Amino acid sequence: MFEGTYNDGKSAARRDVRVSVTMSRLLIVDEGGAVGGATGGATVDEWPIEGLRLAGEIYRGDQPVRISHTARGEALLTFKGQEILAALPGLSGTSGRWSWRRRIATWAGILVAIVGIMIAALAAALPWAVDRLSEYIPPKVERTFGAGVMAALGTQYATCRSPEGDEALAFLVGRLAAGREFKNPIRIRVFRSKISNAFTAPGGYIGIFDGLFRNTRTPEEFAGVLAHEMGHARLRHPEKSLLRQGGLAILFAAITGDPSALAASGGEFAKKLLHLSFTREAELESDGEAVDMLNRAGMGSKGLSRFLKRLEKNAPDLAKGGYFSTHPGASKRIAAMRNKTRPGRPPMSAVEWTAVRRMCANTGSW
Repeated sequence: MFEGTYNDGKSAARRDVRVSVTMSRLLIVDEGGAVGGATGGATVDEWPIEGLRLAGEIYRGDQPVRISHTARGEALLTFKGQEILAALPGLSGTSGRWSWRRRIATWAGILVAIVGIMIAALAAALPWAVDRLSEYIPPKVERTFGAGVMAALGTQYATCRSPEGDEALAFLVGRLAAGREFKNPIRIRVFRSKISNAFTAPGGYIGIFDGLFRNTRTPEEFAGVLAHEMGHARLRHPEKSLLRQGGLAILFAAITGDPSALAASGGEFAKKLLHLSFTREAELESDGEAVDMLNRAGMGSKGLSRFLKRLEKNAPDLAKGGYFSTHPGASKRIAAMRNKTRPGRPPMSAVEWTAVRRMCANTGSW
């Protein structure tokens, strides 16, 4: 969620609003309200991603961002900070002195990362090098790679969308992310498949297979799994795995500015993604992040433990490629969360939960 002001272009009145970015549009709601009015706030407007543009160049890092839309006349969204730009990488009109400086910083970061990776390859005794170097991958490179992963999986599995489901997921993500810093905004894509799984790709992308909805019995269980994947994104576990599996190739593709090379690399990475295992330490770190996010949002945080406990018992009956194939060590993870979980309010209403679970209802066949 991004806080800003909204002007309809017909009067001088301004409204404080919160803006959520989905894959297809901006959702604009009253400040203090929720998407769709779940807690009483009204939806001000919905702007399609296509047609967004900057209302003026950006020349300084402290300059406010103003966004308009080709189909909304003189209507204007204004943000004091520039975080919204990271969530809208394709926004037109970002050229100028500030973008030029940012481009130099990006190239410098890439060169530093390349040198660092070479050193790390020669000094394999320093395992922390990959973790440090992952911080130098520019966000745009991460998003391009992650988009390639999603596109590759999109050729195998149909994508599920519905206005109600998209809004419910966007609102839940916004509540979980509040107060947490993410290098890239979280973007969720739901795939139609019986696989009971969720995964995190570079660039803040999270994929959810419809089979997971069938195995998470309550909104609390689903929110726990989603928060766990968001923990991976915040702690940059996918980026670290990316560097371990093909660091130099990825970074040289970024230097040459060849998006097709990055997308192709993303496709290769996608083939391994469903069988990728993060380290045991990474899983425990993400569990801790998940519980903290849920507690901070005032939601019940016992859902992930309940889900893991049930699946640990029933794992032999799950389809190959299910949640436990990439998330080992359930008993230890449950024990680590035991003293941190708290009761709280449901993460979403019954109506929202139904909308999320039915996102794939009219999306082709298995």
